Amino acid sequence: MTAEGTGEANLNLFWPLSVKPLVLETYGDFLQWLTIMVEFTSTAPYILILILFSRAITLEGSTDGLYYYWGKPDFSKLLRHQDAWIVVTGDFLMSVFGGATVFATLGYLSYQLKKPIEEVVSSGHSLAFVAYPEAISKMPYPMVWSVFFFSMLFLLGISSEIALTETLCTSIYDQWTSTRKCKWLISLSCCGSLFLCGIVLTTDVGTLFNTALIVLFDI
Repeated sequence: MTAEGTGEANLNLFWPLSVKPLVLETYGDFLQWLTIMVEFTSTAPYILILILFSRAITLEGSTDGLYYYWGKPDFSKLLRHQDAWIVVTGDFLMSVFGGATVFATLGYLSYQLKKPIEEVVSSGHSLAFVAYPEAISKMPYPMVWSVFFFSMLFLLGISSEIALTETLCTSIYDQWTSTRKCKWLISLSCCGSLFLCGIVLTTDVGTLFNTALIVLFDI
């Protein structure tokens, strides 16, 4: 079922969203499980990126990708006041490893397709769903690594949702301390509200809405 030009909800996107409140509600009742999941989702990406990087740099053309990534920096972007000047060391190293993995893979794709790197793949979701899967496909037992990779993306998404929702709920608890006696109700209300706000993103209008937010906040 599609939703092109109709404004109707796309059921393929709507049903995962419909279970979102149930998933987010778990943090209020299963804190021990949440702690374990957060610890796993915080460390698993580093391990997986390291493995993918080790494989990506062995592919033909990967050096071209690394040179494009490291050898052609655009320092003019540092002059933009909205850019961060101080980067947390851990995030910086993770970004470097992730970028090196992506561009090593893009270098390989450039070599295979006989095209310049900038024409191989665009930014955004293409990196997660084209560059990384391409690197995974070149590893032994690619199906197994694909399961690990996309499971990691899913868990990262869930942990991010939980963190954002918990931040919202905690703000309410701090502002109105009496609400701490009924945390489950506040949690359910927040999840339900976010669920209703997210319905628009399951329609064809959702893409335009998301693009408008990106332009508005210069994301």
